[in-house]
Amino acid sequence: MDGKMNAQVICMVIAHFPPKVGGTEKQAKILAQHLQKRGDKVFIVTMRLPGEKAHEEFDGIEIHRFLSYVYSRRFSLLFLFSLMVFLVRKRKKYGIIHAHLASSPALVSTFIGLILGKKRVLKLGASREYGDIATAEKTWRGRFKLWLLKKSVQRFVVTNQEMKHELLIRGFHPGVIELIPNGVDTNEFIPLKGYEVERTKKMMGFEGKRFVTFIGRLEPQKDVATLIRAWTELKDKFPHIVLIAGEGKTRDSLGALVKQLNMEERVAFVGRITPGEIHFYYQLADVFVLPSLAEGVSNSLLEAMSCGLAVVASRIGGNEDVIEDDVDGLLFPPGDVLELSRKLEMLLQDGEKRKLLGEKARKKIVRAYSLPLIAARYSELYVSLAQHA
Repeated sequence: MDGKMNAQVICMVIAHFPPKVGGTEKQAKILAQHLQKRGDKVFIVTMRLPGEKAHEEFDGIEIHRFLSYVYSRRFSLLFLFSLMVFLVRKRKKYGIIHAHLASSPALVSTFIGLILGKKRVLKLGASREYGDIATAEKTWRGRFKLWLLKKSVQRFVVTNQEMKHELLIRGFHPGVIELIPNGVDTNEFIPLKGYEVERTKKMMGFEGKRFVTFIGRLEPQKDVATLIRAWTELKDKFPHIVLIAGEGKTRDSLGALVKQLNMEERVAFVGRITPGEIHFYYQLADVFVLPSLAEGVSNSLLEAMSCGLAVVASRIGGNEDVIEDDVDGLLFPPGDVLELSRKLEMLLQDGEKRKLLGEKARKKIVRAYSLPLIAARYSELYVSLAQHA
């Protein structure tokens, strides 16, 4: 962007926003921050949950929260009506609506944007059976919503090639699809030297321990059970503990699985970790594992690679886009316990290979996935839309 001459004002619409944090919410926040640093103006419209303020500001970014009551997992009409009124009332203050996920707020905001003559962008989430497209196609309402979004959205942002293919085979024009991956703060997520790792372990009470780590939501999509089962093949060969950080729907069933397999001493659940300490959990690990069944581009994967970790990830869209197998990480077929076990054993036996994969992973992330680069691509997209009537 040439100074501020091409600066845009973007209204981001998202169902939830930090402090409620998932991958989508985290990316929306850090993208908004880096767009703001570039000279664009961003404000957020989201749902207001109990205990949250109706209006607040961080890093010069305004957050407007509207009350919502959710019944049977449906967004309340109260929030959608408030969103619609807000977009109309503030129509002179923004030129672009950027919605996150193919949800009801995205449908309302892009339809209002169409009526008001605003530029309209929708970022989709994940591919395969857990993605926006597959989820919507399960019901007639979802299919109708997709049809409406197809009419009202000017650019669909996807984060991996698999998502792009899913749109193309459903008749979306190639010209409305933008592939922009997620980004990561490469200044926050950095590798540590050996002595720094040991000092960090001591600080966190993990002195003398070694870890194979997963960080993320504990949901069926993440398939953490495959990691736990794979470790049963290795627990007698290596001293490592499988460290699982996060909370979610599968926490109880995963705990029951660990007990069933008599792995209580070899698997540690540490619960939800704060944004300020998350990088420590990557830095003290030997290997990071992402066994997901579906992803867009995983925040955890980018963060682990940015920290110079050797990673083992399922061979799915997103992971395949980021990792070149056996060059800057290892891939295994999703759900394949034995193959994951084999890849882990190979890495844990070979410290030099772990180091080499981690170094190459770090270089790739800095080169292609740093937040300033990703924010620049969004800025270019906004400018392109603004310059075409």
